[in-house]
Amino acid sequence: MVRSGGDRHVMDVRRRNTLSCIEVLRGSPTSTLTALAKDTGLSRPTVESIVAELVERGLAREVPGGEEATLGRPARHFAFAADARYVVGLDLGVHSVTGMVADLAGHVRAVVRRTVDGPVDGVARLEVARDVQRELLDEVDAPRSRLAAVAAAVPGIVDGERVRLSLPIADWTGVNLAARLSTGGDHPVVIENDINMAALAEHALGAARLADDVVLVQLGYRVGAALVLGGQLYRGNRFAAGEVGDFSWTGWDGWYEGSLLREIEQAGGAEQVALRAQQGDGTALDLLEQYVRRVAPGVATLAMVVDPECVVLGGGLSRAGELLRAPLQAEVDRLVHPRAAAPLVTSAFAADGAALGALVRALEVGSEAVFGSAEIAAPSLRVADPAASLADALAAAARTQTTAAAPVTARRPRPRR
Repeated sequence: MVRSGGDRHVMDVRRRNTLSCIEVLRGSPTSTLTALAKDTGLSRPTVESIVAELVERGLAREVPGGEEATLGRPARHFAFAADARYVVGLDLGVHSVTGMVADLAGHVRAVVRRTVDGPVDGVARLEVARDVQRELLDEVDAPRSRLAAVAAAVPGIVDGERVRLSLPIADWTGVNLAARLSTGGDHPVVIENDINMAALAEHALGAARLADDVVLVQLGYRVGAALVLGGQLYRGNRFAAGEVGDFSWTGWDGWYEGSLLREIEQAGGAEQVALRAQQGDGTALDLLEQYVRRVAPGVATLAMVVDPECVVLGGGLSRAGELLRAPLQAEVDRLVHPRAAAPLVTSAFAADGAALGALVRALEVGSEAVFGSAEIAAPSLRVADPAASLADALAAAARTQTTAAAPVTARRPRPRR
């Protein structure tokens, strides 16, 4: 049936009014119809009709109210049903799988980490990801039907559904990973590059909250970059923006198979090197010094070409804080002198950035799917303890397990994006 312009206008007005009510309900513990009418600027009959529809859809519920100071019938109180649906963010890393689940109000409800013990093939990794997803839903006691969206961060070049190229997980190349993560549900599933997701987390919640133009450089086993331009994640025409590691002059290529990587691996990994450096370990400090000299040309190049407001240093080595940032800033300044490069800042989330960014993306996609419109802003993520930092709360909430899977029979690819 073809709708007239008048019908479409009425539907648009109704949609906007509904979104206004949802935003007010979502932002307060409870609200009365009178308060909703005042906060939205809508008439009470309109609000009453919209709230009745939201209750019927399971997105709002009537709750007991406080003492009323007025005579007559007590006011009815309503609350947003944040637990009506959930979203899941996954970081499908080379050495681990991290999953997070949040409700529709942005409350992070559970975190699960699985350390992958040894090299595993793509099929086994996919099963680990599915296990983590199921465990997250078990944590919030929700069936799969209440899953609103899933976003997964993957090492490689991806187009939202398919992995176009992944050197660290070579047998995922060409695979429609979104379809394989859907597990038969009717919720949307999106796949994003892991470093892009770390940049999204820093821009939305972390070290780059006040910046519109940002470069994030991931420093660990792999070195890679992501761009946020004009406040939006920039993926590029071929989804390869930031993929400068193939150029030897950046200092990000070739050394992966060399002695520096082996030394970092022998020291327990990037995060262990960072921790030991903070404790004054001479070997770890020496590794950081070598790392800084090696990656500085690429960092300086991106800082000058993009000219962002800041360059965020993420990844496992960023946990070294000033022991990494300060010498890298000095080396970048030396390379670009007398021109000024953007300041380097340390990530707020380090290696957790990709999972957190995936959860932010899942909340965006899930909000649009549930509310039927991209016009409503996704809520900011929050944790149960408002006094705790998001990074600390996620670390405290995490359940960590080690998963051993079938070994890869093919040659292990070098750890690059």
